[in-house]
Amino acid sequence: MNKQNGFTVLEVVVVVLILSIVAGVGISKFYYTQPVIHTAKIKSDISLIRLALSDAKTASVLKNEFFQIKSLDNAQINIPNENLFTGFDDIKLLSYPIISSTSKDAVGGNWVKMSNDTYRAYVSKNDFIDFKYNSLDNSFECDYAIDLCKELRQ
Repeated sequence: MNKQNGFTVLEVVVVVLILSIVAGVGISKFYYTQPVIHTAKIKSDISLIRLALSDAKTASVLKNEFFQIKSLDNAQINIPNENLFTGFDDIKLLSYPIISSTSKDAVGGNWVKMSNDTYRAYVSKNDFIDFKYNSLDNSFECDYAIDLCKELRQ
C-alpha cells in the first residue's frame, strides 16, 4: 500500500488560490473603508468639541460667572503632538485632548491648528476642512457651502 505523507501540488495550488482571493477582497474592502472611518472620527471629534464648549458655557451660567471662552487651547500653530481643545486659563474643555499633527504630515483623522481660532480636520491626506471658533457665540463651524462640511454635519 502506498502511504501519502504530504499534500499534492494540486491541493497546495487550490489553497493558495483561495487565500489570494480572500486577501484581495479583504484588502480592497479595507482600502475603501478608510475614508469612512476617518469621517466618522472627525464627526465624533466635532461632537466632543461642541459638547465641551456647551458644558463650559452652561457651567459658567450656573455659577453666575459669565465669561467668554477666548481660545480653545494654548497649543502652538502647525506643530505636531500639541494638545488641542483642552481649554485655556481656568476653562477646561476636553479631558482627553486631540493630539495635533502638521499640515505637511497630516493624514486622515488628524487635526492641525492653523491659527489661534482655526483648526483643520483631515479626512485623507488631500481632503480636509477648516473649522473656525467664534468666541462671541462659542460656535465651532465650517463653511456650510463646502460639500465635506455638509457631510460632516450629518
